[in-house]
Amino acid sequence: MTQEAKVITIDMKTAARAARQFALELFETEALPNLALEEIEFDESKHQWQVTLGFDSPHKIKRKITGPSLFPTIEEEMQRKFKLFSIDAEDGHLLSMTMRSVVGRLPSSADPCLSAVSDTLGEWNSAEDREAWRGL
Repeated sequence: MTQEAKVITIDMKTAARAARQFALELFETEALPNLALEEIEFDESKHQWQVTLGFDSPHKIKRKITGPSLFPTIEEEMQRKFKLFSIDAEDGHLLSMTMRSVVGRLPSSADPCLSAVSDTLGEWNSAEDREAWRGL
């Protein structure tokens, strides 16, 4: 018995759009603020696109910030959630949606290291980047 090679008929952009549409349909009663494409890759062994979408959770994380003041302050920061969508590369249907765990977290804006390099990070959040991802 020979196994026929599967053809990729769904390209990367179509897979990203499909994942976004599935997210909006599956969570239609919930808000998905700042829904964005985070990662996408093709899994050749499973013949599917792995699309990670992220959004801001309504739950905030509270942290104590220590600084030059004698009294620590409390900072609230948004928690980001990630969902991994497996999209069939042949016909674009949703195979699965799972939680995507992220190890670690980005440092707070109060972090002195982040403050030192913050001016160099603008290239990753430009108007051109936002325009490129609009509609996905």
